[in-house]
Amino acid sequence: MRDLTRMARRLIEGAVVAAMGLVVGGCGAERSPQAYCDAFWDKAIPFHEQLTKSNENLDNDPFTGIMNLLSSPRDLAGIFDSMAKAAPEEIRTDTEAVRDAFNKLADSYGETVKNPFGALASNLGTALSTGAAMNRVDAYLTEHCGTPEEAIAERS
Repeated sequence: MRDLTRMARRLIEGAVVAAMGLVVGGCGAERSPQAYCDAFWDKAIPFHEQLTKSNENLDNDPFTGIMNLLSSPRDLAGIFDSMAKAAPEEIRTDTEAVRDAFNKLADSYGETVKNPFGALASNLGTALSTGAAMNRVDAYLTEHCGTPEEAIAERS
């Protein structure tokens, strides 16, 4: 059980890093860099806090931590969906591609139980096919949205 707890902790920590570095969210009709950044931070900060809390409580409540980790792809897809609604045209299709990749990953969980190797190959293919889009979204966030620390301070 201790090894499972350590593995879950590492996976949650990785998801937190991914969420703060790549995840995006938002809503509203305005399509601008500021609206895109607001959509990202409005969803990414609570997501980060949820995963951080799960990580802190992992020793006492490993089940909740693992469940939060397993729901992460769907949560990330929701963040990217919100961002896509606010995305300027130059980043919209990349944001939609990343959203779709996280939805596909979440949808594959059932197949993972039935056919782990087939699901792994499919998920690897999805990751490879959307890697460039993820890199462009990350670069756009870095250029326009500031750091997590700045966003948290701004919203405090």
